[in-house]
Amino acid sequence: MNIYLAGSADTSHDVENFEKIVTIIERSGSKLTQDWLEPAKKRIENGSEISNWKAFVSESIAAIKRSDIVIAEVSNQSFQAGYQIAAALEFRKPVLILSTQPLDDSYVSSYEDTFITSVTYTHDMILARAVSDFIQQNTIHTKDLRFNMLFDARIYNFLEERSQETGISRSDIIRDLIRKKIERK
Repeated sequence: MNIYLAGSADTSHDVENFEKIVTIIERSGSKLTQDWLEPAKKRIENGSEISNWKAFVSESIAAIKRSDIVIAEVSNQSFQAGYQIAAALEFRKPVLILSTQPLDDSYVSSYEDTFITSVTYTHDMILARAVSDFIQQNTIHTKDLRFNMLFDARIYNFLEERSQETGISRSDIIRDLIRKKIERK
């Protein structure tokens, strides 16, 4: 599974939490779509800043698009983490939001979306369980898959008419047709 790790590592303590998450991700057999943690560690050690924000943001967005899921560590709440989460949701990526601090009455906790899961962790066992469970729940063979289809007007009109006649959604009509075809084989 391809995973984007979102957040902002500004201190060595932040890096520690991110390293724990990376270890859990790697143990699951998954891989990161972007390894920004090592450059962040070097910036912290050198006391330097990101030199090209435009390239950084562009690379982050591309990595989010390539991911299957996004795991965001937001204990150090930042605009950057919020922006990455918003981008992930725009691309319909499931997002696990992790924090060492309760997120009650925060902007993040008030956002209702079926693609968001939030977990507050107080020790490594809770963190490991949350990340592992989220990866497992979003593994392709354990969930329904989505994709887009293009239809010509004739097919669209057929589906629309059938949907109106039967009260069944266009998606369910297509699924039923495919299931019937599979059962005939």
